Amino acid sequence: MAGEQRFPKLILLCVSGLVAGIIVTFVLRAIFPEAEILYMAAGAAVTTAITVPPLISYFQKRM
Repeated sequence: MAGEQRFPKLILLCVSGLVAGIIVTFVLRAIFPEAEILYMAAGAAVTTAITVPPLISYFQKRM
Protein backbone atom coordinates (compact mmCIF):
# COMPACT_ATOMS: atom_id res chain seq x y z
CA MET A 1 0.00 0.00 0.00
CA ALA A 2 2.76 2.44 0.83
CA GLY A 3 4.28 1.97 -2.63
CA GLU A 4 1.07 3.01 -4.34
CA GLN A 5 0.81 6.14 -2.19
CA ARG A 6 4.34 7.19 -3.12
CA PHE A 7 3.82 6.65 -6.84
CA PRO A 8 2.11 10.00 -7.64
CA LYS A 9 4.84 11.83 -5.71
CA LEU A 10 7.46 9.90 -7.67
CA ILE A 11 5.85 10.83 -10.99
CA LEU A 12 5.68 14.48 -9.93
CA LEU A 13 9.36 14.41 -8.98
CA CYS A 14 10.34 12.85 -12.31
CA VAL A 15 8.34 15.43 -14.26
CA SER A 16 9.89 18.26 -12.25
CA GLY A 17 13.36 16.83 -12.96
CA LEU A 18 12.59 16.77 -16.65
CA VAL A 19 11.32 20.35 -16.58
CA ALA A 20 14.41 21.48 -14.66
CA GLY A 21 16.65 19.79 -17.22
CA ILE A 22 14.83 21.51 -20.07
CA ILE A 23 15.09 24.90 -18.35
CA VAL A 24 18.83 24.43 -17.76
CA THR A 25 19.24 23.43 -21.40
CA PHE A 26 17.49 26.56 -22.68
CA VAL A 27 19.31 28.89 -20.30
CA LEU A 28 22.72 27.49 -21.24
CA ARG A 29 21.77 27.55 -24.91
CA ALA A 30 20.98 31.26 -24.61
CA ILE A 31 24.27 31.95 -22.84
CA PHE A 32 26.52 29.70 -24.97
CA PRO A 33 24.87 29.27 -28.38
CA GLU A 34 27.99 27.87 -30.05
CA ALA A 35 28.65 25.07 -27.52
CA GLU A 36 26.01 22.50 -28.44
CA ILE A 37 27.29 19.59 -26.37
CA LEU A 38 27.58 21.73 -23.23
CA TYR A 39 23.91 22.55 -22.84
CA MET A 40 22.73 19.10 -23.91
CA ALA A 41 25.03 17.40 -21.42
CA ALA A 42 24.10 19.80 -18.63
CA GLY A 43 20.37 19.31 -19.24
CA ALA A 44 20.79 15.54 -19.21
CA ALA A 45 22.90 15.69 -16.05
CA VAL A 46 20.33 17.80 -14.20
CA THR A 47 17.48 15.55 -15.28
CA THR A 48 19.41 12.45 -14.23
CA ALA A 49 20.48 13.91 -10.89
CA ILE A 50 16.91 14.78 -9.96
CA THR A 51 15.04 11.72 -11.25
CA VAL A 52 17.33 8.70 -10.82
CA PRO A 53 17.79 8.61 -7.00
CA PRO A 54 14.02 8.58 -6.24
CA LEU A 55 13.44 5.97 -8.94
CA ILE A 56 16.16 3.73 -7.50
CA SER A 57 14.75 4.12 -4.00
CA TYR A 58 11.20 3.39 -5.17
CA PHE A 59 12.12 0.23 -7.05
CA GLN A 60 14.40 -1.05 -4.27
CA LYS A 61 11.49 -0.82 -1.84
CA ARG A 62 9.20 -2.58 -4.31
CA MET A 63 11.56 -5.56 -4.67
